[in-house]
Amino acid sequence: GLFTAAGLLPARPGMPASIQAFMQTATRPVAAPHGSQFYYQNGATEAVAWALQRITGRPLAALVSERIWRPMGAQDDAEYSVDRQGTAFAAGGLSSTLRDVARFGELVRNGGRVEGRQVVPAAAVARILQAPSVANQERLAQAGRAGLGYANFWWRPADTAGALYASGRFGQRLYIDPAHEITIAQFGAY
Repeated sequence: GLFTAAGLLPARPGMPASIQAFMQTATRPVAAPHGSQFYYQNGATEAVAWALQRITGRPLAALVSERIWRPMGAQDDAEYSVDRQGTAFAAGGLSSTLRDVARFGELVRNGGRVEGRQVVPAAAVARILQAPSVANQERLAQAGRAGLGYANFWWRPADTAGALYASGRFGQRLYIDPAHEITIAQFGAY
């Protein structure tokens, strides 16, 4: 439903015509109590993006550009896929160059700092870098993803303390290992 609302798949009659319309209809309750099982879904990303836009009165692309992309020294503009209303597809619509993805990884690896300037608040990066709980990892193992944790929109390999990665649609990856001073950006297709 979300991919159709975002304009990535053809719509059937009666389907929501925008991301926000989809979010307003996606009300199926989850049967399990909060925190009892892992369920990956893109709606949380869309909800956070929608809230940020409502709070600031600014489009997501403008917020990312003003608060992260330009301050981190991105070489090129990035783009978001948008739905029919022009709403950015936050959960999988960001397109960038490989070098700028690596720059973003370095920003995270360096605690939100670029050339001595704090671009992203240190407390926000510290939260991103905080290891998920053992219970978090157990929920992922029950869901068939053993050896991983997931928190704050980042995957955490349990076998590499402090490492994390982002996984994009169709095979993009951003791997960050602060302890070993490694950042790897990968574009791919599957």
